[in-house]
Amino acid sequence: MKTSAVIALASTGLVASAAWGQTPCASPPENCATNPSFEIGDFGNPNAIEPQGWHNHSDPQDCIWRRNDDGRLPAVTARTGERFLQVTAPSPSGFRSFSTDKRNFFAPGFPFYDIAIDFVNGGDIVVEAYFMVPESDPITGPGFAAMKLNMKGAADPNQDNISLDPFSNEGPETFRITGHTCGQWVLYRAVWPIATARQQIQSFMVGTPPDQRPYDPMFDGVPNRLKIVLAHFHNNEPASGAVFWDDVRMVQLAPGEVPPPPTPLNGDPLCPPSCLADYNGDGNVDPDDLADYISCYFTMPPCDRADVNGDSNADPDDLADFIALFFQGC
Repeated sequence: MKTSAVIALASTGLVASAAWGQTPCASPPENCATNPSFEIGDFGNPNAIEPQGWHNHSDPQDCIWRRNDDGRLPAVTARTGERFLQVTAPSPSGFRSFSTDKRNFFAPGFPFYDIAIDFVNGGDIVVEAYFMVPESDPITGPGFAAMKLNMKGAADPNQDNISLDPFSNEGPETFRITGHTCGQWVLYRAVWPIATARQQIQSFMVGTPPDQRPYDPMFDGVPNRLKIVLAHFHNNEPASGAVFWDDVRMVQLAPGEVPPPPTPLNGDPLCPPSCLADYNGDGNVDPDDLADYISCYFTMPPCDRADVNGDSNADPDDLADFIALFFQGC
């Protein structure tokens, strides 16, 4: 079955019921994630085990809803606000995470907090979060931390249909976090092209007998929700380390809108330079740093390091801030 045929079937109304999905966010979307900075606890309880909209998978001792100055070690300060998530390496092996795979008991029908998407007419999916790994507790061993995304909703409202994950078994993979970030928060961005997602759905149909398909868009519809998983993966061998997450952002772009690039990329250093004015990290602040930053800033779209002030936008404030830092020196 061609991808266009899958889309055509979905357009006829043979789509999994949107009643199971979370309410779509406003247009234009700024952020579709619920409780993206984890500031609110379940049922408004600041002493809850989980933040509203986020489920602690596997073990509450390894997946902790933290706050500033909570007395736990390692001591960490949220990137913004007072709250953040900690996911520690499972012992001796396995998988730990926080995810949006959680019922919303405040909404009719108790939908999941997974985010509503438009698989048929929408554009690419962009999910961002900030992560931090302290130098005192680096991620070591055979495993890693990563973001994992699942599209859900076809056939079974709680069944994952396709994934964007760090294992490269279905398509492009997300970044694997190892080592540490020198205690600094680093932007993580996963981009899931909607064309890739549609191709993944099509792959279930080609060469697979009907009685062996996990679902069939003709009868079961197509995915209508996105699950975000902030995870720590280890398999069969002991490992160590903790990853901290804050400030999640999810948007579905308009059709044809060009997404920003994923980040980090394999090989990127995870420790930002201690002196921002030394943009190229060669230990000197000189005209090369200014030229390199200006090149980054005026790239279309601007590269990620153009966001000097960390507000998730590259705008004239960042250019002014960098110029001030440059003349201030290190």
